[in-house]
Amino acid sequence: MPPPPLTPTSAAGVIARFLKAREVDRVFALCGGHIMPIWMRIDAEGIPIVDVRDERAAVYMAHAHAELTGKLGVALVTAGPGVTNAMTGIANAHVARAPVLVLSGLPPRPQENRGALQDIVHTDLVRTLTRYARSVREPALVLQELDEAVARAFGQGGDPGPVYLDFPADTLRAEVPPAVQLDEHFRPKARPVLLPDPAQVRAAVDCLWSARRPLVISGRGARGAGSELMQFLDRLGAPYLDTGESKGIVPDDHASVVAAMRGSVMTEADVVLTVGRRLDFQLAY
Repeated sequence: MPPPPLTPTSAAGVIARFLKAREVDRVFALCGGHIMPIWMRIDAEGIPIVDVRDERAAVYMAHAHAELTGKLGVALVTAGPGVTNAMTGIANAHVARAPVLVLSGLPPRPQENRGALQDIVHTDLVRTLTRYARSVREPALVLQELDEAVARAFGQGGDPGPVYLDFPADTLRAEVPPAVQLDEHFRPKARPVLLPDPAQVRAAVDCLWSARRPLVISGRGARGAGSELMQFLDRLGAPYLDTGESKGIVPDDHASVVAAMRGSVMTEADVVLTVGRRLDFQLAY
């Protein structure tokens, strides 16, 4: 018998409506049988699909979109080789801490672990490269898992970064119970503002004002705070090093910017303040 029609209240339809409600304005994808229900409903919701020739490109594009817009990047890849091809892109987003949602499919539930086409446990492959990785087999859990995955992508509960969800093909065609299609899941969520401990702020201020040669280094976490960072540099009078993660948030002609003397200022600094930047190999740990 033919499969049931794909309605807006099917799991695939709910996924597409969720993405639209969360202001996703394009999805980067490569077509495949296991994800056709999502593909069709995304198109029905009027979300443009940017078709690619390799799944890595889909994730790279979603990553770049997230970096440039500050919004969620979304990649849609099919099961099996679609996911394995995408893994290099997922790893890149993982290192860059970019908010990317990767969606994929699975064989129908009755065929799982029976040698079905592209029957692979994707979550085992991507778990170490993502902030959240789940297979969603119950239609009633689709919205809950999407909500959780996007929250994790934007850094709730840890660092921001890529997240992964996949769905069996029959789950995508099944109806989501009306009782769980709650508006609170569809609404865009404000990112929480976590205020620092005032005592720690005072201790940091004392440390900076007592320093003779303070140095400020910015990273990914400083994006969106360029004006505040420049005001801070003007007040502190410290040299400033940008990195590839935050290039351009402070103009090159700002008085604090150091370029040619990077090695010297890093060696001579007695206090180093990092703003959203890990002390990785590029900064000699």
